[in-house]
Formats: sequence, C-alpha cells, structure tokens
Amino acid sequence: MYLFGTMVQEALTVATADGSHPRIDIVVARVYDLGTSGSSCDVDIVTGTPATSPVAPATPAASLLLAQVLVPASGVLDHQRRHHRRAGRGPHLPAASSR
Repeated sequence: MYLFGTMVQEALTVATADGSHPRIDIVVARVYDLGTSGSSCDVDIVTGTPATSPVAPATPAASLLLAQVLVPASGVLDHQRRHHRRAGRGPHLPAASSR
C-alpha cells in the first residue's frame, strides 16, 4: 500500500486536440516504485488515441484511474463531461510493484 497526497493544487495540461477526431484521455494517480527512497507518486494524464468512436486508453500498471476526459476535435473541453472515479476512503493508492 502507498500513501499519496498533494500539498498544493496543481493544474494538469491536456495535449492539443486532434482537429478531426475526438479522444478520451485518462487522469491517473501513478506510483513510480524504484524499490529505493527515490520512489515517488504523481498525478498524470494519459493521452488517448483520436478516433471517430474513441475509447479510453488502458490504465497503466501501478496506477489508479481518477477520471476520464473527453477531448473533442474542436479542442474546447466541456467540464461537465468529465467522468470521475473515486477510490475508497482515505488517500490510499492500492498498487503493487511489478518487480
């Protein structure tokens, strides 16, 4: 089990829209487990693939899905169309090292 939290609000940057097709990006809490004191956790955006009928990218290993974001071809995000995922109570990220 990993404890994870942020001390300040951070802005995440969504990659530029395709211009022709929408895509679905995901926001994840990701553990970078090096097996040393250099291990860390971060919140990342995983960019999806533009398509006529887009699907969300796979959640990376050692990550917890927090939200999906529909990125329209117009590039204008509709903040009402975010899909949030919530973990259990507390700031716990259940992830196992692949090493």
